[in-house]
Amino acid sequence: MDQTTKRAIIATGIAIVLVVIIGIAAKSADSKPGKYDELAQCISDSGATFYGAWWCPNCERQLSDFGKSQTLLPYIECANPDRSQTAICTEASVTAYPTWVFPDGRRLEGTQKIEDLATITECVLPGESEVQPIDDDLNPAFESAQQNLELEIQSRGGETINEVTPTTTFGETSFTTTSEEETSSTTTVKTEMSPLATPEIEIVQ
Repeated sequence: MDQTTKRAIIATGIAIVLVVIIGIAAKSADSKPGKYDELAQCISDSGATFYGAWWCPNCERQLSDFGKSQTLLPYIECANPDRSQTAICTEASVTAYPTWVFPDGRRLEGTQKIEDLATITECVLPGESEVQPIDDDLNPAFESAQQNLELEIQSRGGETINEVTPTTTFGETSFTTTSEEETSSTTTVKTEMSPLATPEIEIVQ
């Protein structure tokens, strides 16, 4: 076997190995979850509907925003092969693409920002956490705020408060108060509070 033939065989072997490696890498990449899988699934679970058409560039742009996660979106194809509208979209009064329809009856036309879709459907963006109740043990201002609120409730209602039980999240707090007369009431309070900030309290009548 001459040197030319040997080089050809070696080059062919290397090419085959490279093709196999590239194929394995591509398959591995396809098997990984998409960046927006959980968000897209949450949007779908929320009851939202995304109406689009195969010929619509804005629909394609909306889908591409979600990358490989687009298959989890609640997408409904509105266009027949001849570009006429499908019956389901006609019945839904879809007149523009894309159109988003939400369970509360809200309709949005045009390409929407992922952040806006997450907000409307109360879904969580990648890298963000769900809003959790504030742990008063981690909030040095919480105890003082609770005492001030207790005094405020007492001064308004003329009762002596024995116990105040708070249930607090960012933006709103519910305080269940128990008086000496063993009566209970719940007061909703709007707060501007972060775990390390002093809350500004406004009692909602």
